[in-house]
Amino acid sequence: MRKTDRFFIEFDSSIHKSMGSRYSVKSYYPWKAALDMMVSRTCRKKALPCNKRYCFRVSQVNLIWQSMSHYFQHMSTDQDMLIAAKLEMYRFLKEIVLRLSDHSTRPSQLIPDKFTVYSGHDNTIIPLLIALELPVKQWPPFASRLIFELYEPPADVVRKEHVFKLVYNGKDVTRQLKFCVSSLGYLYHGCALKDLVNYVHNIVPNLGANSYAEACGSPRNVL
Repeated sequence: MRKTDRFFIEFDSSIHKSMGSRYSVKSYYPWKAALDMMVSRTCRKKALPCNKRYCFRVSQVNLIWQSMSHYFQHMSTDQDMLIAAKLEMYRFLKEIVLRLSDHSTRPSQLIPDKFTVYSGHDNTIIPLLIALELPVKQWPPFASRLIFELYEPPADVVRKEHVFKLVYNGKDVTRQLKFCVSSLGYLYHGCALKDLVNYVHNIVPNLGANSYAEACGSPRNVL
């Protein structure tokens, strides 16, 4: 039995102890959906949902939050989950790399969009954090954000290479990126853009595949 499957069983048992037989769960998905709704209401100081016989309590929201964070720890250390997250986020990371690379080759005054926003959910941020191999141990809080910041090199630097920083919920986590190996990257307390480009470019080859479609086991080319 995989450790993620064992987690589902333990999670179901802890929920039953708290809520009796009112609810049952066979995977984490129903509780993740419930957490989405309950956390937003809790953060906005709104009443938690009720049915004719029962109302959720804040203590139960905390229980689900802690359990989901525990599950996140399982996900972030499971090799199959890491591969799945890299494949799920590959095209998105490729788009980010292409956008950053394009900006790095243009004079700043010729860049039409200096700020780009992508909207998603916790189940977007989670695989992205895992794909970047960040050691994050907590389920993404309400209104979480992940920011890629691109920096031009100073005018007096001989090697004109751009760097980027990664900021997660207001905290600079750039130094936690394992693929930042160029000494240049930490010259500006950031990571060399070329390290990110190489990391994303090598996701598919490092899985022993010749294409994204092959890595996913798809019969057609989806790139």
